[in-house]
Parts: sequence; C-alpha cells; structure tokens
Amino acid sequence: MIRPHPILAFVLSYAAATLPLAARPAHEANSVRAETAPDTSPEESGAISIQREWWTAFTHADMAQLQLRTTDSISLTLSSGKIFNRNSMLAQAATQTKGKDVAINWSEEAVRFLTPTIAVVTSRVTEGDRASAFRYLTVLHQIGNDWKVTAAQSTRELVITPRVAVTVAGPLSDYAGDYLTPQGGVLRVVVRDSKLGLIEPSGLEIPFRANRSGAFRIG
Repeated sequence: MIRPHPILAFVLSYAAATLPLAARPAHEANSVRAETAPDTSPEESGAISIQREWWTAFTHADMAQLQLRTTDSISLTLSSGKIFNRNSMLAQAATQTKGKDVAINWSEEAVRFLTPTIAVVTSRVTEGDRASAFRYLTVLHQIGNDWKVTAAQSTRELVITPRVAVTVAGPLSDYAGDYLTPQGGVLRVVVRDSKLGLIEPSGLEIPFRANRSGAFRIG
C-alpha cells in the first residue's frame, strides 16, 4: 500500500486551508519572487539556493550533493508521472550523465515558510536552448542546522501546436481504421468532413485536428 509522504501531506493540507492567501496583500503573503524582490531575506535566498542546488545536482548527476541535500523520506514526482523514493531517485540521477552539459535557467522563484522548519519553493525552469519549460515545486525540511529536500515535483508546461490546413496533413482516409491498444482495446478512427474522429471503446467520439503532416491534436 502506498502511504502518503507525511510532510507533503501536511503541505497540501496547509495549502488548501490557506488558499485565499494568494489574494492578500503582498506583505501578508510571505512569499517572494527573486527577480522582482531585491529585499529578499537571507532565509528566503537560502531556500532558493538550496532548491537550485538540488535540482541542478539531480540533472547533472551530482551524487554527493544529492545525498547531502536529500532526506531519507523524500518523494520525487517527475513530469512523466513516475514517483521515486530516495534510493530510486539516486539510481535515476546516476543515469543522467549527459545532463552535465545542460544549462538550467531559473525564473519566477517564490518561497513560503509554512513553519519555521518547513519551506516550499516554486520556480520556473528552462533547460539549455529547449523551448519546453518546467514548473518545480520543492519542499525543504530543516533537520538540525541543515535544510534538505523532502519532497519535489516537476510539471512540464503545456505547449499547444498551432493548427494547420487539412491539406498539410495529407489524405485523412489514410488514417482511418481500427487501432489495437497495448491493453487489448480497440480505438476506431473515422473521417468526419475535414477532420478525424477517434471513437473510444465506450462509444465516445473525440475530434482530431491536424497540426502538421502526420500529426493531430485533440479538440
């Protein structure tokens, strides 16, 4: 049975209870954006630096830094949906040897201290020259005199590809037919005027529109 991470569960419950805080005046929100707040406190700057060091270490396979800055009970969720504990996170990081050449660009960093020993840092990240961007949420826990990462999550920002003319996609009839899923289900693709329709096993039909040759988007 999967048990909820104790500190992450606390963070989520606290966030739900204090959701209206986002609408309060800035001096009450107890958060700061690094690029717009030169008066960032030393504590907030320290939290931002630690989350940067941790994600950089994970991307660059810096195992020594990861082990130093990670709690034993960490829960990491990546944009792929995969969840890692400490051991599996370290194993995953060790495979990312090519990440050492990736430059990480940080922006929109904000810090909120939920308690004197728990801080939540949010940030937006782009890697190298890639157009894709990620949102990071990092929970820090102070253990003794050290701040460590006890929960982290990355979410890829959705980028919608522009629609193109049907003529660019090629003959729609080429895509019509029945498709077998890995689970053994059957999806049917049909032509509906100038677009395709995907019929699920339940009978629900979802429209597809062309993005480029051989590529379609839902809706």
